[in-house]
Amino acid sequence: MSCHSTGTDTKIGPPWGGLWGSEVELADGRTVTVDEAYLRRSITEPDADVVAGYPLSMPRVPLSDEEVDALTTYLRWVSGDESVSGGRS
Repeated sequence: MSCHSTGTDTKIGPPWGGLWGSEVELADGRTVTVDEAYLRRSITEPDADVVAGYPLSMPRVPLSDEEVDALTTYLRWVSGDESVSGGRS
Protein backbone atom coordinates (compact mmCIF):
# COMPACT_ATOMS: atom_id res chain seq x y z
CA MET A 1 0.00 0.00 0.00
CA SER A 2 3.00 2.28 -0.22
CA CYS A 3 2.57 2.55 -4.00
CA HIS A 4 -1.21 2.84 -4.48
CA SER A 5 -4.01 3.95 -2.19
CA THR A 6 -7.41 2.29 -2.04
CA GLY A 7 -8.93 5.76 -1.77
CA THR A 8 -8.08 8.87 -3.74
CA ASP A 9 -4.79 9.78 -2.04
CA THR A 10 -1.91 10.09 -4.49
CA LYS A 11 1.18 7.98 -3.85
CA ILE A 12 3.90 6.66 -6.16
CA GLY A 13 1.24 5.11 -8.41
CA PRO A 14 -2.29 6.17 -9.28
CA PRO A 15 -4.96 5.76 -6.59
CA TRP A 16 -7.51 2.96 -6.98
CA GLY A 17 -10.54 4.70 -5.47
CA GLY A 18 -13.02 5.55 -8.20
CA LEU A 19 -10.70 4.13 -10.86
CA TRP A 20 -13.10 1.61 -12.46
CA GLY A 21 -14.98 3.17 -15.36
CA SER A 22 -13.04 6.43 -15.17
CA GLU A 23 -11.00 7.90 -17.98
CA VAL A 24 -7.26 8.28 -17.45
CA GLU A 25 -4.75 10.18 -19.51
CA LEU A 26 -1.67 8.22 -20.42
CA ALA A 27 1.89 9.49 -20.68
CA ASP A 28 1.72 9.22 -24.48
CA GLY A 29 -1.29 11.59 -24.60
CA ARG A 30 -4.00 8.96 -25.18
CA THR A 31 -7.04 8.77 -22.94
CA VAL A 32 -8.44 5.36 -22.03
CA THR A 33 -11.40 4.12 -20.03
CA VAL A 34 -10.48 1.89 -17.11
CA ASP A 35 -12.14 -1.41 -17.86
CA GLU A 36 -11.28 -5.10 -17.51
CA ALA A 37 -8.91 -5.10 -20.50
CA TYR A 38 -7.07 -2.00 -19.27
CA LEU A 39 -6.63 -3.41 -15.77
CA ARG A 40 -5.38 -6.78 -17.05
CA ARG A 41 -2.85 -5.10 -19.32
CA SER A 42 -1.71 -2.72 -16.58
CA ILE A 43 -1.10 -5.67 -14.27
CA THR A 44 0.64 -7.91 -16.79
CA GLU A 45 2.41 -5.22 -18.86
CA PRO A 46 2.90 -2.26 -16.51
CA ASP A 47 5.03 -0.37 -19.02
CA ALA A 48 2.38 -0.55 -21.79
CA ASP A 49 -0.01 2.20 -20.62
CA VAL A 50 1.68 4.47 -18.08
CA VAL A 51 -0.66 7.02 -16.49
CA ALA A 52 0.39 10.61 -17.12
CA GLY A 53 2.14 12.22 -14.17
CA TYR A 54 3.37 8.95 -12.66
CA PRO A 55 6.78 7.36 -13.12
CA LEU A 56 7.12 3.91 -14.61
CA SER A 57 7.94 2.13 -11.38
CA MET A 58 5.57 -0.84 -11.40
CA PRO A 59 7.58 -4.04 -11.72
CA ARG A 60 6.52 -6.96 -13.89
CA VAL A 61 5.27 -9.70 -11.61
CA PRO A 62 4.69 -13.20 -12.95
CA LEU A 63 1.07 -14.04 -12.11
CA SER A 64 -1.25 -16.84 -13.11
CA ASP A 65 -4.49 -16.05 -14.95
CA GLU A 66 -6.37 -16.80 -11.72
CA GLU A 67 -4.24 -14.30 -9.79
CA VAL A 68 -4.82 -11.62 -12.43
CA ASP A 69 -8.57 -12.38 -12.28
CA ALA A 70 -8.51 -11.95 -8.50
CA LEU A 71 -6.60 -8.67 -8.75
CA THR A 72 -8.92 -7.19 -11.37
CA THR A 73 -11.94 -8.17 -9.27
CA TYR A 74 -10.37 -6.54 -6.21
CA LEU A 75 -9.50 -3.38 -8.14
CA ARG A 76 -13.04 -3.16 -9.46
CA TRP A 77 -14.44 -3.65 -5.96
CA VAL A 78 -12.16 -1.11 -4.28
CA SER A 79 -12.96 1.34 -7.09
CA GLY A 80 -16.64 1.13 -6.24
CA ASP A 81 -17.90 -1.08 -9.08
CA GLU A 82 -21.34 -2.08 -7.80
CA SER A 83 -21.54 -5.11 -10.11
CA VAL A 84 -18.81 -6.85 -8.08
CA SER A 85 -20.20 -8.95 -5.24
CA GLY A 86 -19.82 -6.97 -2.03
CA GLY A 87 -19.30 -3.71 -3.98
CA ARG A 88 -19.09 -0.47 -2.06
CA SER A 89 -21.69 2.23 -2.13
